Amino acid sequence: MEFLFRSVSVHFEKIPALNDVSCDIHDGDIVVLTGPTGAGKTTFLRLMYMDLYPSGGSIFLNGQDTRTLKKRHLPGLRRKMGIVFQDFKLLDNRTVYENVIYPLYAVKTSKKEADKRCLEVLSEIGISYLRNKFPHQLSGGEKHLTSLARAITLKPELILADEPTGNLDAESSKKVASLLRHVVSGGATVVLATHSKDMIDLFPDARRFNLNEGVLSPVQQEKKA
Repeated sequence: MEFLFRSVSVHFEKIPALNDVSCDIHDGDIVVLTGPTGAGKTTFLRLMYMDLYPSGGSIFLNGQDTRTLKKRHLPGLRRKMGIVFQDFKLLDNRTVYENVIYPLYAVKTSKKEADKRCLEVLSEIGISYLRNKFPHQLSGGEKHLTSLARAITLKPELILADEPTGNLDAESSKKVASLLRHVVSGGATVVLATHSKDMIDLFPDARRFNLNEGVLSPVQQEKKA
């Protein structure tokens, strides 16, 4: 998926969240979006999965202005996106297994194939042992890993990850970074929002942008000697 932001602004009750943002995100990019809490990173991601629309300017998804997309087409588009929410958005009355398999059932995957794919993802992320637990029984880090598992289960074209390593130890953070790079190697695009320096360092070759008080600036990468 390709996104073009053109002079995009977002205001909440006249308070600017994003101000005159322009950038291009191309197929297969890894983009790391940095900035302090409240800088507008989550707002940027919400624009990409069309939970929000610009107050000014335009966003083009594969050449089409997102505001002109018909509502009936949005569910199909979002099924091509894997979203790791900062607050997880797990279904409280479903087990880890049921949360991760849910997107597969939503696209009418057969029970056999859905079960196979779900178990593969749980194993890949290393949380098979959590499959029968409910969200209230999980630590914050385990919820992050479950959210990531759910996001990649449909092999999406785009991954949007909002602080995906919050509450994770260093080893788990490296595993998440490795998985996201693996997704990109399959042709997907990843946009990662974080203020964790450790996480930023795990993506040395990513394109980087910094958000500060709603203003987006490219970050010049240091060239290795």
